[in-house]
Order: sequence, then C-alpha cells, then structure tokens
Amino acid sequence: MASAYDEVPYDTEANVETHPVAMATLARLAGLTPAPAWHARVLEIGCGDGENLGAAAAYLPEARFVGFDLAERAIELGKKTALANVELRVGDLATIEGLGAFDYVIAHGLYSWVPVRDELLRLLRASLAPNGVGFISFNALPGWRFRGSMRELMRDRTRGIDSPGDRVRTALGVVDELARGGA
Repeated sequence: MASAYDEVPYDTEANVETHPVAMATLARLAGLTPAPAWHARVLEIGCGDGENLGAAAAYLPEARFVGFDLAERAIELGKKTALANVELRVGDLATIEGLGAFDYVIAHGLYSWVPVRDELLRLLRASLAPNGVGFISFNALPGWRFRGSMRELMRDRTRGIDSPGDRVRTALGVVDELARGGA
C-alpha cells in the first residue's frame, strides 16, 4: 500500500499542543471532565513515524498510544524505536476500522491538506470515548495567507507533474527562485 508519502517523507516532531496533559488541561478549563492523561488511550490520525506519540508515551508510561498513517515507510521506521506503550499501524483514514474508543484523538496537520475532510471528522467522532477530547489543527487566515499564496503558486507550477519527488523538487525550486528575487 505504498503512497506518495513513502516517496517524499513528511518531517514529524513532538507537538506540545497535542500532549494528553495539555489537552486534558484545556478540556478542564472548558468545563469538561476528560480522562486522566496518565493512563489514557490516545489515537493519532496521520502520525507519520510516531515521533509525537513517542514523546508523550515516554512521559506517560501507563498510557496507551495508537497511531496510524498512510506512509508505510514512516510507520516501519517508527516501529524500530517505538516504546512498549505505542502501537503504530499503516492505514488510510477513509477506510480504517476497528480502532476502538480513545480518551484523546489527535489529527494534527491534516485537515487543511487532505481531500477527505468529512471522513476525518467521522473517524475522529467515532473514535472518541464518552468523555473523549479531540484535537484538530488547521491553517486559517489571516496568519496562513502567505503560506496559502505560496502553496497555490507551487501547485500551479507543479500541475501535470506525476512523480511526487519531481513535484517537491519543482515546488522547492519555485521557493528558491522567489528567494533570489525571481519572477
């Protein structure tokens, strides 16, 4: 089930906003009663190599973490260093089933980019335990205006290029050209 994400890997990193302790704190401040983070079940949709889950798992060794991603290569890489309380799977958010209920569900960096937003929302909703807390990040204006313009310019210049690697190289060439003051 190789995907374009296997050819052009996405750089992942720990994200403090998605840490279960941070999510629990915000939920409590909003008047909710989330599960205690120290023994929670956490799902990350589109986890890449699981680096974000791994950082939280090291801090919360009694919690259970499950992540999945379309990128088979990233999942295999992440499995090599995953802690015992982290399970990484290859899966497509539009078709994955049988994950169970989670106290915290993370979808960081997906909503603005994937064409299957309804499926993402359906999966997040279906995966939440009764007092579960979901985290979805998205790019919004006005702060995203410059990035959005750059994205559209790169997409325009890469239209018709089939190879993901070639598309990335061409898009980065556009950025380099602009940085040098090009047309």
